[in-house]
Amino acid sequence: MGDGTPKSCDVVWFIKRMADWSARFMIVSVNRFAYAKRGFINVRQNAAATEVLSGVVITGYLLSTVAVYHVLMKKVLFLLIAVMVVPEIAVAQTFEGTAKAVDGDTLDMTGLRVRLLHIDAPEAEQRCYIGGVPWNCGTDASAVLTSFLDGQSISCVSTSRDVYGRYLATCHTRIMDVGEQMVAQGLAIAEADAPESYQVANDRAKSLKLGLWNSEFQLPREWRAANRPDPIPTREPRTTPVAQRKPVRPFRNNFGCAIKGNRSRRGDWIYHLPGQQYYDQTRPEELFCSEADAQAAGYRRSKV
Repeated sequence: MGDGTPKSCDVVWFIKRMADWSARFMIVSVNRFAYAKRGFINVRQNAAATEVLSGVVITGYLLSTVAVYHVLMKKVLFLLIAVMVVPEIAVAQTFEGTAKAVDGDTLDMTGLRVRLLHIDAPEAEQRCYIGGVPWNCGTDASAVLTSFLDGQSISCVSTSRDVYGRYLATCHTRIMDVGEQMVAQGLAIAEADAPESYQVANDRAKSLKLGLWNSEFQLPREWRAANRPDPIPTREPRTTPVAQRKPVRPFRNNFGCAIKGNRSRRGDWIYHLPGQQYYDQTRPEELFCSEADAQAAGYRRSKV
């Protein structure tokens, strides 16, 4: 070949040729043995032919072995490179059960917050405008998501969390992809990295002027940037002397830690326990398994 590298087809051809040469020399040797027996050729010539045959066979075997070894080593090297460049695979978590809509792209599954991947819906407080008339588009997006859930069981698959501790996931009912349907109704925007089916649904809703596309609206991310300038405030964590600490009571549900830590716009850090008045409607930034953990992170217990 032009680059001097033997290909698999060259190796096969070479092996066939060596086998052919070996067979020819073996025939010559056999004939010479036969003639020697009849007196037409002496024993020395026959011995010489045998030595030549042995040398050719051994040489052919060695060369064939080297060629095959070369091909095998190339395959092994290819496999090693393939293993080295394969990216690390994130472990997926699956959650199943009923869910409630928190807003147009966030679910609450018995205290577990799930953010729908690939979409961005208007916030609950966000308003859009149709012909100059205010429209509570965020509230309507949440209502439509609620209608999709409708108390039925859903399955969500997540491989990561966002900065608020919410699971980023795609969720399905028995008949549809929930996030994709929100985009198809025009009540959520498909993000740039969304699958092709989401982009198709987004383009169709836009062309038909469905939902948000029939109004004047601010992109949800832009609205959040303008109205929530400091979504993750910082605060020095409080510590409690060991002697004053109470026995730890764990709070867990089927999905993990169940204490909800919420950061208000006024800067209050409050945690809510299961059964408290505002637990179900609280949107957590963090989840804790014990009150001690929540207090160590800087949160105080809800008064109601």
